[in-house]
Amino acid sequence: TAALRQVRARIPDLARPGLSIDGGVRGELSVMLAELGSSPLGKRFGGFVDRAITTGRCDLQLDIGIPLHGVNREVSVAGRISLRDNTLKLKNSEIALGAIRGLLTFDGDGIAGDDLQTIMNGRPATVRVWGEPGKPDTHIRLDGKLGLLDVILGKDSTLQRAASGDSDWQVQLTVRGAPARGEQGNVGLHITSTLAGTAIDLPAPFGKSAGSQRALSVTVDNAAATLQRATFNYGDHLQGILLLDTRGSTTHLQRGTLTLGGGSAVLGDAAGLLLNGRIDSLSLSEWQPWMSEPQSGPAVPLRLDLDVGELEVQNFMLNDLHLAAAAEGRAWRIKVSGESSRGDVDVIRAGRGVEKIVMNMERLALKRSSADKPPGKTQLTPADLPALQVTAGELVYNGANFGQLDLKAAAQANNRYRIERLAVSSDLLSLQLDASWHMTGRDHLSQVSLEISKGDMGSLLDVFGFEKVIKDGDLHATLQASWPAPLADFSPETIDGKLNVVIKDGQLLDIEPGASGRALGLLSIGKLPRRLTLDFSDFFGEGFNFERIAGNFVIDQGNAYTNDLEVDGPAARIDISGRVGLAKQDYDQLVTVTPYLESSLPLAGALAGGPAVGAGVIVAEKLLDGRLGLNKMASKQYTVIGPWDAPVVTRIEAESTTVADDAFDFDE
Repeated sequence: TAALRQVRARIPDLARPGLSIDGGVRGELSVMLAELGSSPLGKRFGGFVDRAITTGRCDLQLDIGIPLHGVNREVSVAGRISLRDNTLKLKNSEIALGAIRGLLTFDGDGIAGDDLQTIMNGRPATVRVWGEPGKPDTHIRLDGKLGLLDVILGKDSTLQRAASGDSDWQVQLTVRGAPARGEQGNVGLHITSTLAGTAIDLPAPFGKSAGSQRALSVTVDNAAATLQRATFNYGDHLQGILLLDTRGSTTHLQRGTLTLGGGSAVLGDAAGLLLNGRIDSLSLSEWQPWMSEPQSGPAVPLRLDLDVGELEVQNFMLNDLHLAAAAEGRAWRIKVSGESSRGDVDVIRAGRGVEKIVMNMERLALKRSSADKPPGKTQLTPADLPALQVTAGELVYNGANFGQLDLKAAAQANNRYRIERLAVSSDLLSLQLDASWHMTGRDHLSQVSLEISKGDMGSLLDVFGFEKVIKDGDLHATLQASWPAPLADFSPETIDGKLNVVIKDGQLLDIEPGASGRALGLLSIGKLPRRLTLDFSDFFGEGFNFERIAGNFVIDQGNAYTNDLEVDGPAARIDISGRVGLAKQDYDQLVTVTPYLESSLPLAGALAGGPAVGAGVIVAEKLLDGRLGLNKMASKQYTVIGPWDAPVVTRIEAESTTVADDAFDFDE
């Protein structure tokens, strides 16, 4: 209902008669708009009226001019609407305004209003309404901290939960043309924000801090249509174009394209979503928590046509790849191509998760990431992991060829995941590994069994970035280890186990202070040659050739203990016992160096009657084709104490039980 107030009718000029009516009306806004649509302004505003759902009362002031003579007797209508806490929602759109207050003016040329106040998405906003002279378009702009990421990303979606904070937004609606009443209107929508004040906790390059800016714009050609074409830009990193079906209670994607790396997105003809372009760096480890969360809504067919500069997987890097992928039934077929890696990957889905990953690679080239990735946000369980079946004809790591790779792993009953087989075979290294991860309640237990049947020790040190403390050397080793955490969450502080190491036919090298590479902490012998050249210059002058390094370690809560590590060479034997701190990266060890008699003949000759006696000993040893025993009288003992990179090697004098003060510090 509506009530008339102070209505006047007059004819200002009898010579050119025309009826002028002005007056006020108070009533429901919906009634006012219905009457406006039925008035001579219906051609101008009828389409908008049909789409508007309003509540609340308002005051309307009208000025109507009715010509009473002449050929052109078009009625003129102008007015003012005083809005008082009204609401407005446009059908088939997410645009809804509440608590609207302010003054709107209108006439045959359009509608206008400045500094109106409203509530949008639960946030206060200011509204400006204007038209353009000679054009039938009407523009409505809203400004405020509107929290529109909830709308754009989808409320309670995985991506929406990554956003926090608030930003200033600008929303502009353009009511195009002058649709007659009953016709479908055309309403353009343009949303922009710098996102200053909003933090987005996503992996690079999409994440941002609250203090930084990242321009976001979203444009919908016709927000009133049931089939909407939307485009968006997110900084310089992502451009998208989507065709959305708004029929029904939810919006569905028919087809779309997301383009990375600054290129222009082009809408294709195939259903689903295409991700293309180029990304310089992509970390699957950082994206894993987001990919493993359940997604709302129907699954969208996804295709991939993407160039990747660096792909990170569990702290391993693959470089310069092209990924082409499409869905086939339950599988996602991925073609990997590039100079460094090439092959086929099948990702087999089950429900909304991944059941199995099968990789058949002709060549797989990996590098170790320069920085370890932080732990994921989501706590995975063994049952969450997909089965793995990986083969590679050529595995390359840090530029070294490790030959064939064979990996098979799968989830088992009772929340257990097992690596049944991991085998590498080449001239550089041959190893086999099996492992398991078991979870009971919130407790974890990982177990690993490793056997190295062949390894080039010197080359392996280079490949894995350790100090070159050993040249050549044929490595054999076995390891049995466990720790109370997931397999990928290995920590020296918590590991327990047993290690056996044998290295044959190599040479200990002198490592200069400050040499590049990581310290090989388990073998402190790499820190001894410089000291031994001082005390045993006769046979350690050019390094120490060894025939065999062998020993056993018991690993307990971050420390490795040995009492039988032995380095045996033609000149001497070195025995090592004590502790290696795997967690603290330090040593506390006792080293005994004992030369063989044939190597200490100058000393033996002096003690036993001169060089002639010594020469006789050599002849006897050679005739018997054996080695003379150890010269324990010439042995020396040392303590090795301190950090891996700079331990202090101190000689223990034979005549004293105390440590001598001629400590040898490699930093000197």
